[in-house]
Amino acid sequence: MPMPVEWYDEAQSIIKVTIQPNSTWDDYYEAVRWIEAEITKVDHVVDMIFYEESSMPKGNPMPHLKWGTNKIINLPNSGHTIITGATSYTNAFTRLIMTSLGNLMTKTISPYTDKKLVFLPSMEEALAFIRKERKKSEAKEG
Repeated sequence: MPMPVEWYDEAQSIIKVTIQPNSTWDDYYEAVRWIEAEITKVDHVVDMIFYEESSMPKGNPMPHLKWGTNKIINLPNSGHTIITGATSYTNAFTRLIMTSLGNLMTKTISPYTDKKLVFLPSMEEALAFIRKERKKSEAKEG
């Protein structure tokens, strides 16, 4: 599969999608459908990490990302979505703009959600973000 999708952890609380150089938007649709099927098999929150080994597939990403965001965000136990990797969003301004657009799209699709679409420069920062958000969630509940 040109866009491998797998459980990142044994607890099945994080799904990792790897965007490879030969990935296409059809591969993205297949990956989102896999996420949709797998998330419904567990009864806890699942966060997603889209790890780019290379940039996104060719073409305008917005209609594809909107479709995927709509599918994922409407799953009751989906959590945050983080995009990280080769393009590495290391420029703080670029991350701010991309994250703002992602959150705008998320709020447009589901106005009352706390779920976020975030662009971060590394896998380590993506995992740290998930840990931080989960602690916040636990504090709210507890």
